[in-house]
Amino acid sequence: MKKHVLLSILLVCLLVSCINSAWPDVDGMWQLKTIKDKTGRIQTVDTIYYSFQAQRMFTFSQLNALPMQFESTLIMYGYVDFPAKDCMVIQMDSSGEGWFWKLPWQSKSITYVIQKLTCKEMILESEGDIYRFIKF
Repeated sequence: MKKHVLLSILLVCLLVSCINSAWPDVDGMWQLKTIKDKTGRIQTVDTIYYSFQAQRMFTFSQLNALPMQFESTLIMYGYVDFPAKDCMVIQMDSSGEGWFWKLPWQSKSITYVIQKLTCKEMILESEGDIYRFIKF
């Protein structure tokens, strides 16, 4: 009986450790802190969040700080893919097309190079712009 329990535990641990092991572990909510553009100018950000679920689903959330703004929160959905271990492609759902101009990249999709990914910090690069996130 004890052998079966031990084997079951080992099997579950093995299966869990193999799930999506080829992809970077970006799952969770990340707060965008800074954007450094090609010229070296750094923009501080504190109201934008990227959320990833199951290495496939993506949510962009922007909290608007001004009380008189029409929309206090903007939430858009999309999908994420990893064509390579250090590459992430975000494709927004077309239902949010009228709001793409509010995204940091202002279009339906973006490709990021993953420069750094730890359990607390993520640094992404796209076309010379550097995006620094902290785990939220």
